Amino acid sequence: MNPKMLSRLLGALVLAGAFPVAGQDLRGFERVLLPIFLPADTPGLNESHFTTGPSFSAFSHEPFQVFPYYASFDAEPTVGTNRAEYPFALLEGPRSAGRFVWIPRTDAHRVWFSHSIESWSTGSAPETAELPVVRESGFLDQATVLYPVPFQWRYESDDPLWRQPIPVYWRTLRVYAFGPETGASVSVILWLGNLGPGAPPLRTFELALDRRDGEDPSWPVYGTADLPDVCIPFSAHTPCLESTTIQLEILPATTGLRYWAFVTAVENTTQHVRVIVPR
Repeated sequence: MNPKMLSRLLGALVLAGAFPVAGQDLRGFERVLLPIFLPADTPGLNESHFTTGPSFSAFSHEPFQVFPYYASFDAEPTVGTNRAEYPFALLEGPRSAGRFVWIPRTDAHRVWFSHSIESWSTGSAPETAELPVVRESGFLDQATVLYPVPFQWRYESDDPLWRQPIPVYWRTLRVYAFGPETGASVSVILWLGNLGPGAPPLRTFELALDRRDGEDPSWPVYGTADLPDVCIPFSAHTPCLESTTIQLEILPATTGLRYWAFVTAVENTTQHVRVIVPR
């Protein structure tokens, strides 16, 4: 490792270890949420594996800061462009729901973040899905709509009288609070997508945002809920309608709550991931 890279890494480690004990004044910084972190080759069902890949880039070679993981970056841009890309190497660690990072507001216009999840399993090719990166302006204090959330069934038998329905996806709702306080909650309403106005909801429930994977402010407060399979009866031969779309409406149940929500849907056979973000 050359001296310049070693100096940058040591500076990053010192800063990461000191934050926030050193009382970093972050009022001049924008907070950015990077949801879901999975170490390389995180095992899943059906001999599957998952890996997330967050990174950020800047359209300029001028130094900039990202707290709490790096002191600064001043690498030369790629030849022929003004863009330099950096992986979040220091974010490698235990599985978590995600992290907050901070960038100076003066640099926010020239720094871009990207995030993805790669999945693969025996018998299926690797597939990559983009994960959301949430800036401060993305956290809302009003209703959020997630649509279409897939609720599908498949049938492996050709029995003419009755077939066993098998769910296609495993769906998880993920809700993150902007603030560090636990104890807030959101109300979740599931609507059948094609019933039209005036139809009753399929289900309502309250989701507590009471989980956190670490102590310092970079660990977001969040809540998750697995969404149950929805069977719309069709016939004796097809007990559940094969394809149904659900609309999720999410409302803050705590005064002053700012939050952001999305759904991950994992295909039960291939383990490939779909991501449903607010419309």
